[in-house]
Amino acid sequence: MVQVKTYSFFSFKGGVGRTALMVNIGAYWANRGETVLMIDMDLSAPGLSYSPLLGDYLHAEGQGKGFSDLLAVYYQGRNKNPNQLHFMPPHLLMREVYPPDKNGIPLKERRWERGGRLLAIGAGTAPIPQQENSQKISPKNASSHADGPKSLTIIKDIPPEDGRGEEETLEEFSLRALAFAIKEDLNAWRENDRPIDRVLIDCRTGLPELLELSLGYLSSRMVMVAGLNEQNREGMHQLLAALQKRIPIGEFPGVLRVVFSPVPRTDDEDNVVAALAENKKLLKSLMRTDPRNDEQESPPTISLLHYTPRLATGDVPLVTTHPHLLYAQEVREIAKWLGGDFRTASVIEGFKDRLDETGNFLKPEGLTGLVGSATTRRSNPLVGLPRWFWPLPREIREHTERRTQKCNELITFHPDINVDKDVFLTKLSWSVFLDASAKQQIIRKAESLSQEQVDQLLDIFDEERQKFASLEEARWEALLSTYWHHQKDWAEVVAGPDGVKQFLTAPLAGEILHPSWELWPIYWANIADALSKQDPVQAERAYQRAVAADPNHVGILGNFAVFMTKIRKDHDQAEQLFQRAIAADPNDAINLGNFADFMTDIRKNHDQAEQLYQRAVAADPNHASVLGNFAIFVENIRKNHDQAEQLYQRAVATDQNDETILCNFALFNTDIRKNHDQAEQLYQRAIAADPNHATALGNFALFMTDIRKDHDQAEQLYQRAIAADPNHANNLGNFASFMTDIRKDHDQALQLYQHAMAADPNHATVLGNFAIFMTNIRKNHDQAEQLYQRAIAINPNHANNLGSFANFMTNIQKDHDQAEQLYQRAIAADPNDANNLCNFVSFLLVRKRREEGLERLRAAFNLSPLRHQFQLELLYYATTHAPDRYPEALVALKRLILDGVRSPGWDLSGHVAIAREQNDPRTELLAQLAAVISDGADPAALDRFPLWREIHP
Repeated sequence: MVQVKTYSFFSFKGGVGRTALMVNIGAYWANRGETVLMIDMDLSAPGLSYSPLLGDYLHAEGQGKGFSDLLAVYYQGRNKNPNQLHFMPPHLLMREVYPPDKNGIPLKERRWERGGRLLAIGAGTAPIPQQENSQKISPKNASSHADGPKSLTIIKDIPPEDGRGEEETLEEFSLRALAFAIKEDLNAWRENDRPIDRVLIDCRTGLPELLELSLGYLSSRMVMVAGLNEQNREGMHQLLAALQKRIPIGEFPGVLRVVFSPVPRTDDEDNVVAALAENKKLLKSLMRTDPRNDEQESPPTISLLHYTPRLATGDVPLVTTHPHLLYAQEVREIAKWLGGDFRTASVIEGFKDRLDETGNFLKPEGLTGLVGSATTRRSNPLVGLPRWFWPLPREIREHTERRTQKCNELITFHPDINVDKDVFLTKLSWSVFLDASAKQQIIRKAESLSQEQVDQLLDIFDEERQKFASLEEARWEALLSTYWHHQKDWAEVVAGPDGVKQFLTAPLAGEILHPSWELWPIYWANIADALSKQDPVQAERAYQRAVAADPNHVGILGNFAVFMTKIRKDHDQAEQLFQRAIAADPNDAINLGNFADFMTDIRKNHDQAEQLYQRAVAADPNHASVLGNFAIFVENIRKNHDQAEQLYQRAVATDQNDETILCNFALFNTDIRKNHDQAEQLYQRAIAADPNHATALGNFALFMTDIRKDHDQAEQLYQRAIAADPNHANNLGNFASFMTDIRKDHDQALQLYQHAMAADPNHATVLGNFAIFMTNIRKNHDQAEQLYQRAIAINPNHANNLGSFANFMTNIQKDHDQAEQLYQRAIAADPNDANNLCNFVSFLLVRKRREEGLERLRAAFNLSPLRHQFQLELLYYATTHAPDRYPEALVALKRLILDGVRSPGWDLSGHVAIAREQNDPRTELLAQLAAVISDGADPAALDRFPLWREIHP
């Protein structure tokens, strides 16, 4: 269940516009289609309770009651039996709040915009029985106490949301239980299947436990509204001191916003400017020093609410009736902060604009939007960031003089500039709107910066940090990933590759570089991803740390499973991880799809794979990658080409620019539908979507060679593909084959194969093709055999390599026993591979194992679709060895010959020899057929045979 978001509005004194601000924010969200509940906890001077916009109670049981009645039930029960919670459900106390017209008249027949709804719980009328000897206070008699001497009482420490731990008293535990019950009740409430989206609480000094309830246990974010005078300054001092246990170091910007109100419109007057400066100075002075980096934490974000006479003359929420007013604009800004509703890109653009003020000496890259899922309770990633020198070796970090020397070597300012280099570098290292090259540019040009430019840069860095410190918790995980990449880049700026190595491996050795990050699973997952190829053992340890940090993190469990499948080849653990990921979220389409891939590729459990694909598509019918992978499965495993085409079409319709899906659909149209025009269009669309997509370019090159026979364009495409990704092993290997078969440039082909192997020493397909090259072109059979062995060790189920190695062992090494084993392994790996099955048929028939060969021949004929080349070979075997069983074979064979189908290079001499041994009267015809099929002989030579001439296909 999604938890209701709760925000508290607090002030030390009345008359500062706190209630008006809350009502305006509530109206703003209601007009955006949300259901918002406002609770009046200001029992000293209730304001919301007397709003003319309040309407009927939603429940008859709550008629005439409010929050004080809920508290009265609680206190009466606690005083009688402290071990038992007496509870009045708050939803019974809710009242409708009607939208007003511009004159403040409630429109009872009208709802808020977009189906929104505004509700309220008033203060109530019941006196609250506090502990003995305490005066009973009720909203009716509390006004005389509202701003009396007792309002200056020191505010007690506000407890953390999860309580004071071992120090917690029974009364405090009871109050926390009350808060939990309130939240559970409001979370569960529904009307017309609509829940409450947000709860706003109006409170101020008075009953201490009300502050603990509203600021400590109920709210996730708080707004403190304060005037500019000395008394409000004292109240601000007290509240920030009281919140020190409630808000962890570094998290003030994300939890508390300070609103100064009312500010005169003439805010440039000296006394107003001075008062604002004094209050800002006070806020900064109250911030704590973070022991993790010796830096002072950022203060809360500040807003101003300018006075408008309309506030004094009515109860209308100006944000909805007069949205153009400055006051309404300021309310919207505060609401956006409360909801974490700001666009990261616009924030970055704002910082770019600010940066332009310092001079056009660099152009920073933009930061992509942060999209993250809700996280467990952890610190904002900005908390406890280390100082600039963390990438340096420990002996330099911990030696002040050597550290200072390194600082001076790294950056130099003009002697007249007043700046602490250590502070400047630290704040520069924390920036995420500057990439590594921009930071290096600032460092290089530091000596030319003016004092004003340096000061402006420091201000920008502070504002950036404060802005992201206020980001809502649901986006912290994505924010951490952004900071992770920037800190990794900073490591290279300061210490080169050694710094990056330290960033990735030191935490795994127990060294804490970023203390607040260690509780985040994404921190360890990013390390694992970075190490996955260069150090798989360390990467696995990092994944284990990530899972330990959050055993139910769906994305990380799924990625760990893929890693264990593809990199570590530990399929049992991979399967367990997939199962854990799906148990954590049975409707995660990505994990369901990846597990389906695993079950078909690794376990060969195609039925379960299909079920998983179906679940994935049901979970997300518009997930393009899942649809595309399901299409491949249906095409290759189920041979249901109509369904495969439908799935491809759905995938392309869902994401018209997914290069991978477009390429796979192009392959389908090439190999299955033989619709080469559509295939070419799909390749062109893929390359238009990304002109540097190496795989699309390489596949299109293969198409232009094999289908269009446009070898010049194919070569250009290969060159573009390799320019886009010089280490794309598959493209390098295919280009090597092109240079061998088409250009006959064997030296360049050799270089390309060597480059491909250097790019990926474990690319089984490249190794297998290189083995063929070394056999057929270089005649280096020893190296060819070594390459085959390496390829099969890497992928023991690579059907093409197993089949090619079998051909090599029988034709070159004459080791027919091992060849037979390899053929059988190849067919077991892929029973539908026509090439291997055809070759094994030939192998058996030449070995004079006729019945076994004919049994395999029958199985091969049943394959569908069957390329014409393989049909030609099989028909030749049928004609040679079983004309009685296949009387139409020679007719079909002639048809293919006349259509120009050939199988160049294939050795059919063994079959001719058997015919000659058996005194087959067709021997010379069979020999001439073999020459036409494999050696390029003129088919007209066949016309000298009467049997051939008599056939009319």
